[in-house]
Amino acid sequence: MDKHVKTKVIDESIRLVTGEGSGEYEGSFEQLLPVEDGSMEKFYLWNKAQNLFDLVLQTSSSKKDPEKLGRITQFQFLRLAKITEFSKAEGTYFKADLEMLFKSLIKQHDSVSSIDIYDFFTAIEKLSAKLFKDEEEMSPADKIEQFVETATPFFEEFLLQQQEEKENF
Repeated sequence: MDKHVKTKVIDESIRLVTGEGSGEYEGSFEQLLPVEDGSMEKFYLWNKAQNLFDLVLQTSSSKKDPEKLGRITQFQFLRLAKITEFSKAEGTYFKADLEMLFKSLIKQHDSVSSIDIYDFFTAIEKLSAKLFKDEEEMSPADKIEQFVETATPFFEEFLLQQQEEKENF
């Protein structure tokens, strides 16, 4: 029954958006995102984290191994240690924390030596809790958002520098 209801809702939603709806459900759907007033800003956290994943993914040359396509290698993941704000917070142990976390994530998948987007989100959750452990007033979501908003500009700048080096070479 649940599958049937969900299928009908999705089907009618698509028809409404494309202008082919029957009108039977007219006015019963409400668009939640995007919202101009910022009241739903926290719901964009997934998109921000996904953007960070894509940025980290772009930080090395193309992958020839199809098994690693769309996955982050340890080399790419360890670039998080170069973010000044993170290394200041954790000191010299941050890179070791990254290495141990990465190895524990890949241990969950026997033959894979890289992590996918879901493992990356798990890593962000664990790292943000560790980095901002003294920030008691911050919720876990706030810590994750702070992590993503700190890391994103670093990787954007890193990719820009990589692009400039390719052009100058």
